[in-house]
Amino acid sequence: LKEGDSPLKPLETISPGDIQEWKEIYTKAFTGQKLDFTKEFNIIQKSFWAFSICPIFQGSEIVGVACYVRDITDIKLAEIKLNESESRYHSVSESSLLGIVWGNAKGKLVNANQAFCDIMEGTLEQLVSKYPSEFTHPDDLPSAKAIFLKLKNGEINKYRFEKRYITLKGNIKWVEMNIASVKSEEGEVQQIVAVLQDISEKKNAQQALSKSEANLRYLLDNSDSAFLLINSKLEVLAFNRMANEWAMFEMGVAFKEGELFSNYFPEKYR
Repeated sequence: LKEGDSPLKPLETISPGDIQEWKEIYTKAFTGQKLDFTKEFNIIQKSFWAFSICPIFQGSEIVGVACYVRDITDIKLAEIKLNESESRYHSVSESSLLGIVWGNAKGKLVNANQAFCDIMEGTLEQLVSKYPSEFTHPDDLPSAKAIFLKLKNGEINKYRFEKRYITLKGNIKWVEMNIASVKSEEGEVQQIVAVLQDISEKKNAQQALSKSEANLRYLLDNSDSAFLLINSKLEVLAFNRMANEWAMFEMGVAFKEGELFSNYFPEKYR
């Protein structure tokens, strides 16, 4: 300002959208009200500044206004980019069909997406601050703890494995888990992140198939009839006890899976 200039002249450099607010600030300062605050304004082409303004008194007389200004453009733009990044990440996380869970360096859960809460049949509030060991199946706990210690100690950076969880409703669910550590620039583990998929249906189907095959094997092995399974290439795929006893009695050799059935006959009959 030059001598004789209006105290409102600085408003000529202010973004038009902010002029009215600044007029109110200057008016309060020049009418004797003491102001001490910090505000952020978007000044001309995405330039951000922090202001601290207060009147200067000499006795009871206002002799001027003190204005302290700090350029915070870099800080503000960094905050905007961070918020945009977090918003995109949150959107991807919440729309994912895979469960995602974050834990601190000690393993305590600090956040999770909705898919993980659905797998665990609970809410985020019920799960946060718990440790995975609290709902890991007892039979899987030793191996899960060993993997976590290797991540925590920096022996491995990531690992993939299957384990069972006991949900908050008491149900047992199988999950396929990809777990990794997030480290600082110094190499210290700061966070553990796990992405997991509910594979209970797959596991139940496999167990049902194994049980069915075991039952079939039991029935065939205890049958008084010979059973022999051969594919289109005449390779032996499966046989029961009676079929093997017949082969030993008639040909003097036991059946072997993968062997050509014709090899069990004399050369002249092949």
